[in-house]
Amino acid sequence: MGRSYPHCELGKTAEDVEPINTLTRYQVALVVQTALISYNTTIGYGKHIWDFHPTDLTAFLLVSNTSGFFSILAAMWSKTSFAITVLRISDGWVKRFIWVLIVSINLVLGFGALSTYIQCSPTEKLWRPNMEGECWPKETIITYNIFAAGNMPNRNTPFFQSL
Repeated sequence: MGRSYPHCELGKTAEDVEPINTLTRYQVALVVQTALISYNTTIGYGKHIWDFHPTDLTAFLLVSNTSGFFSILAAMWSKTSFAITVLRISDGWVKRFIWVLIVSINLVLGFGALSTYIQCSPTEKLWRPNMEGECWPKETIITYNIFAAGNMPNRNTPFFQSL
């Protein structure tokens, strides 16, 4: 039997704690994302463009992209946590299918989070748009994020409208 933890029910092992650890990571990522959005409201997020001070653009873009990164992590970890919970009550082909879903979700959403920072070279161009460098076309990021969100079958998305 695996190691027991004092904060778990009697007889629970390290394998039984995993969904809770994943859920905790999700909650931390969500708190960070919420705090960053709250900070952005202090520098102009939600205001009319006329009320937004241009000197705050760099901080606004940096915080917005970081918030988006943590939002994707929170979604990825919450889905993984639920899938791990379902693994505990499944067997056979269902269990194998859940593993395929876990790997797929983590690859797709993980790349979505990573693309936040690898879409521009140098990365700093992400929050300093007038800086020398190159970024992927915005359509590429938008289309991938629509795919990652699971909205590809929706014919009203820009991806399908462009076909």
